[in-house]
Amino acid sequence: AAWRAISGLSLSRPSPQAWAEWLAMDVADGLPQVTAVTTEQFTPQMINLDLVEGVSFTKGCYTGQEIVARTHHLGRVNRRAMRYVLPPGPAPAPMAPLTLEGSKVADVLMAASLPDRVELLAVTGLEALGKPLVTEDGRVAESRALPYRLEAVSG
Repeated sequence: AAWRAISGLSLSRPSPQAWAEWLAMDVADGLPQVTAVTTEQFTPQMINLDLVEGVSFTKGCYTGQEIVARTHHLGRVNRRAMRYVLPPGPAPAPMAPLTLEGSKVADVLMAASLPDRVELLAVTGLEALGKPLVTEDGRVAESRALPYRLEAVSG
């Protein structure tokens, strides 16, 4: 209650800007969020959960464990979540396509619209890593670095 009084934030009146800033920080940190739209669309490796200790290959059982473990041990990951920044405007919806030279090469995982830019994570084919991509509305998505390396684990 004291924090809400000081910050002006309320649980009964959520702040869309605070939520966008939170999502933007998750994007910058390369921390994926799976929503109803993106459920069952990607393996944990595609959204970099193996790089942020979001999945364990040494304990527990879970749905899809066989394919996830096989991918881990063979080292073949053809797609990875990458960070991109767009000019200001609406955030692309989850699963919106991104293209390179007219061909779809990525799917938006999550995005946050800030006053000066849009931050997004997109699951991108390795052939497009580091290249600028284009949204459905024609904005150019510029690649940005993640705080962890992809090269050593991309197989």
